[in-house]
Amino acid sequence: MLSFTLDAEVLVCKPVSSYVTTLILGLMLLTGLPLFGQQEGERTASWFFNEAYSCYQGGDFACAIQNYSRAITLNADYAEAYINRGHAQFQLENYTAAIEDYRTYLNYFPQHAKCWQSLGMAYMHLAAWSDAQSAFTQALKLDPGLSLCFYNRGVILMKSEQWSAAREDFDQAVRLDPGLAEAYSNRGLAKTQLGDFRGAQVDYQLARRLSPANHQALYNQANNAMRLEDFAQALILYNQFLETNPRHQDAQMARAYCRLMLKDYAAAIGDYTMVLADRPGYEPAVMNRALANIEAENYADALPDVEWMILHSPAHKELFMLKLGYIHLRLEQYDVAINDFTRLIRMDKNARDAYYYRAYSRLSKLPEKSKDTCRDLHKAADMGHLQAAELLRKYCH
Repeated sequence: MLSFTLDAEVLVCKPVSSYVTTLILGLMLLTGLPLFGQQEGERTASWFFNEAYSCYQGGDFACAIQNYSRAITLNADYAEAYINRGHAQFQLENYTAAIEDYRTYLNYFPQHAKCWQSLGMAYMHLAAWSDAQSAFTQALKLDPGLSLCFYNRGVILMKSEQWSAAREDFDQAVRLDPGLAEAYSNRGLAKTQLGDFRGAQVDYQLARRLSPANHQALYNQANNAMRLEDFAQALILYNQFLETNPRHQDAQMARAYCRLMLKDYAAAIGDYTMVLADRPGYEPAVMNRALANIEAENYADALPDVEWMILHSPAHKELFMLKLGYIHLRLEQYDVAINDFTRLIRMDKNARDAYYYRAYSRLSKLPEKSKDTCRDLHKAADMGHLQAAELLRKYCH
């Protein structure tokens, strides 16, 4: 019996269910005001500020930093130069330096909500999640209309598995900005964790409608369809995802499982074979291909994978020793099957199915009751095997 779960169980793929999208904020530059005071030659602090502003607008962030620094050298209280230099540092991924500049600016203007927002983003890039969350929370106290603050705080809350709080932040983000596709996608993830699979599907659909290239939302939607056991829909979605991500092994594994559930065994086996071509010896694929071939009654094809599992998977050795005997039974190799089941019983005296199938193999070889056959059927029936109990009544009384 095959089974599937979206957690990391042995027979399945593991989806990227914890995928989180973060956004780079649009940074708002402050324009300079004419300043008087210290000068470098004939150039004032405001001259360097305006020169830096031009450099930034032209994408030359190193030039911008240099000129904002010259302005600050001439006027240490030039607040606008600090925040703009912080933005330039941010663009060059100098996040620690950006944080220092944002904090300096906030010493002058602690009520500037968007500077708190930028500070939070810089902290996020350093994975300083607690500091980032505090910064976004402060920004929202000052301006509750900042959709990206709600969004990014939601992302942080997801990282700490605070799913309800994250969903509430994404609710606010899409209320303020209904076109924020990533917020729908991540809210779908939060809803999934909260067990609202149908609600998550709606969010993934909205995310994809707003951003058709959002392949991660498509993948998550496919995974969610699996949770809902809508295998036909999941198969369609995995096919769409694999058109643009043809070597995505988790998606191939999941698609194979959908095909198994829809009894398209040949296609499922093909998916597992593709995975194994890229990743030889990948145990879940070997295991599932073996089980798929057994389900399809391709017993000879299943044998190599079953034998591989017995040799390489101690956790599943007994299961596949049973499968090995079952295959030999179906191939009418009754003596070999009896030996297979006997070896398993020596390993596990409570191997109920092995007793049943050993008795079944003996009956298949010679359909007459024997002490050994009846003894095996008694053992299996005593352990609750219903088919063994039926055969026991038929042949042994």
